[in-house]
Amino acid sequence: ELSTENNSFGYDIDENKEVNIIITQLTPVGPAWKTGEIHANDELLQIQWEGQPAVDLSTIGYEEAEDILNQSNHGTVLLKIRKTSGEIYTATLEKEKIETQENLVKGYVLKGEKKIGYISLPGFYTTWEDERGSGCSSDMAKEIIRLKKENIEGLILDVRFNGGGSLGEALQLAGIFIDEGALTGTKDKTGKLSFLKDPNRGTVWDGPMVLMINGQSASASELLAAALQDYNRAVIVGSPSYGKATMQQILPMDTMTKNLSAKSANGYVKITTGKLYRVSGLTAQLKGVNPDVRLPDFFDAIHYGEKFNADALPFDSVKKNAYYKPLPNLPIDQLAQLSKQRIANNKNFAAINESIRKQSQYMDVTERVIPLKLELFQKWAEQNLDNRITAEEKNTEASKIFVSQNYKDEASTVLTSSYAKAINDVTLKNIQRDIYIEEAFQIIIDLIKTQPKN
Repeated sequence: ELSTENNSFGYDIDENKEVNIIITQLTPVGPAWKTGEIHANDELLQIQWEGQPAVDLSTIGYEEAEDILNQSNHGTVLLKIRKTSGEIYTATLEKEKIETQENLVKGYVLKGEKKIGYISLPGFYTTWEDERGSGCSSDMAKEIIRLKKENIEGLILDVRFNGGGSLGEALQLAGIFIDEGALTGTKDKTGKLSFLKDPNRGTVWDGPMVLMINGQSASASELLAAALQDYNRAVIVGSPSYGKATMQQILPMDTMTKNLSAKSANGYVKITTGKLYRVSGLTAQLKGVNPDVRLPDFFDAIHYGEKFNADALPFDSVKKNAYYKPLPNLPIDQLAQLSKQRIANNKNFAAINESIRKQSQYMDVTERVIPLKLELFQKWAEQNLDNRITAEEKNTEASKIFVSQNYKDEASTVLTSSYAKAINDVTLKNIQRDIYIEEAFQIIIDLIKTQPKN
């Protein structure tokens, strides 16, 4: 899930207004694209893995269809498809290894009162067979160098919905912004505490910076957020993170296997091998990383996070690292107050706060009567379940305070492929309409204004 490549049939699916499962886009040179017969907006009717019974997709939902398609990376699948012309077409496909555009580090320019770089990091990916190979930290450094050519005055790094990944990549990525010093502490089952340092001296970006987190930022994302916060290197914006400060290793169940990346006929087991600590001696375990500037988040209203897992390891603390030297304090109180004033006057955040209030009331109810007749259930669902409003669903207007665009090198690259252009256009549109990015943009503008002029 965290690799830049995965085994895929080379198409994405979604539900249309009629709740039919349709193909939304194809990956160039992928298995589906190679047939020459499968196109965007074709409807998926049936899935049949080799040696298994066929599944009629009219009887299941989109998520179940995704699960069926993802149940194996091997073997062949027979798809029955209704083309946009009405013709019924069957295709036999096998998954192939394809580069995953969604997991890659991508940089964009937000052009408004000032020019700000924006980079989204979906996961801390690496070359898992050899962590000395390419990974997200190297890709991040390259994107920042490209953005610096655009003369950006600040940088927004977005790790919302980033569930973590490689510890080594997290350390190297933090080192892009922190010159030297310990970044995190680790403790294994023996109780031995070790502090891990920035593996590289120097920085790639030392200007004003905002890091965006939310309730789904976990593990390596929290390590990064904690390190930047402890060193006063960035303003952390969003909502408390997930609260997972533990390390795992995936091992094959076949005890005869010495190659940890080899296929295991008996499956795999994920073992917790240690806990992570901040240089301050505290941990993000259970409590998460608290942002410097708090934004409303729907995850505040639901039971989501490490602390809701019955078998989660407890919160504790260790001795503070004696050698780390934080940078001068950032004007957090001033930035938080300015942000609070904007949020109070923002109708979209007001709608999210109202949704949080309604959902919190719903979650507090311990006994519910749910009607089973379809028409009554639909009415009940509208009253009780439609509070889960995301920023994208609620905010239909593009931001008027900045324009999202590619940097010059990337602008020419995306035009060479219709697939890359389609993904790029959607991404730019989503950035432009994201109220959280808009507020992060305003916070970093405020931060820049507080910096002493050279």
